[in-house]
Amino acid sequence: MSSVVVVGGGIIGLCTAYELCRQGVSVTVLNAGSPTEGCSIGNAGMIVPSHFAPMASPGMVKLGLKMITDPRSPFGFLEPWDPAVAAWSYHFLKNANNKHVHRTQGLICALNRASKALYQEYQTELAGEFGLNTDGLLMICRTFEALEHEAAVMKDATELGLKTALLSRDETQALYPEVEVSSVGSVHFLDDAQLSPAALIPALRAAILQRGGVIHDHHRVERITRHGRKIVSVATDAGESFSGDEFVLATGAWTGALAAKLGLNVPILAGKGYGFTLERPRLGVAAILTEDRVAVSPMLNGMRVTGTMEIGRVSSGINRRRLEGIYAALPRYFPGLTEDVASVAGSGSNGIWQGSRPCAADGLPVMGRPRKYENLTLASGHGMMGLSLGPISGRLAAQAVTGQTPEISLDLMHPDRFN
Repeated sequence: MSSVVVVGGGIIGLCTAYELCRQGVSVTVLNAGSPTEGCSIGNAGMIVPSHFAPMASPGMVKLGLKMITDPRSPFGFLEPWDPAVAAWSYHFLKNANNKHVHRTQGLICALNRASKALYQEYQTELAGEFGLNTDGLLMICRTFEALEHEAAVMKDATELGLKTALLSRDETQALYPEVEVSSVGSVHFLDDAQLSPAALIPALRAAILQRGGVIHDHHRVERITRHGRKIVSVATDAGESFSGDEFVLATGAWTGALAAKLGLNVPILAGKGYGFTLERPRLGVAAILTEDRVAVSPMLNGMRVTGTMEIGRVSSGINRRRLEGIYAALPRYFPGLTEDVASVAGSGSNGIWQGSRPCAADGLPVMGRPRKYENLTLASGHGMMGLSLGPISGRLAAQAVTGQTPEISLDLMHPDRFN
């Protein structure tokens, strides 16, 4: 092949382009926004082998039913009666069972572990420091009920070959010498890791350019031209058209709508999240504040706080009630941060990040070549694990594009599985 057009300049698209460049393929990346915006650059930066259960699971249904009526809770729907949300919910509920969990958790864990290994390779290949931290992830619990639940997850994790540790309140506190922790204990998932996305994304872009790739920012694809079973070209809102031998659709939360233009049924909706950065404390270990589903992670420029999963179409507005839920949660675990959080809350929308995570209805990524087209590969639907699964998804997509046998089977992630 002579050229590949990667539609999407987030973590999945960039990793795909980088892996193709590594193989000497000519690559053009079309990024809808600017280099400094989007879901990939403002998230918690977590690499999570511990998160092996798909979002479509009985536990998530139970948790969602508890939270859905609270406008400040970390989960909800933007417009529950939207037909797209209804269709997505149908597939979600269809797959939210133990059979689906048992069938997929080994795959999700393997993908995350493979991605972590690739990040360690990237650390030596990419220019610049992106803060890769392999100290694991804590699930910090304020109640014994939550700790008991995480201990059960810990048992399943051990069966999958992951290293874990159950920590007391004092052992948890010892890992955060700069701030008081209010907890009854935690579970430490030692195979997890964390990095700074705002440093990683520029490093990936630079590596692609250095290897001869081309990146066009502010080029949102609006029209796709096809001839028979082949994609011929894509046209963007910048008035330009791009042709290629192969095309990769890695457009995140916009993938479902673009795929529909090609006659493909790919139920992916946005899972909106919010975040902000505090200058202190300097955390050593990333954590999830379990009962409130808020993530805190060490970044090169401070402490990143992210949360919420609001399912719906892509939107640009900020739901203040969801954000208030994050503000209220943080001091419950870190009482000393009350004033810091109040300062952020009082600044309005300044410094508030929002990102639209691409959530596939069954909780698995959408990866592979739809049978309807000869030269199209999809790489999307990673939900809250886009950053975590970026490198392995990029490698698998690149292998699919170049006709190689993927090193991890794509069967459970096939784009045609919703038909």
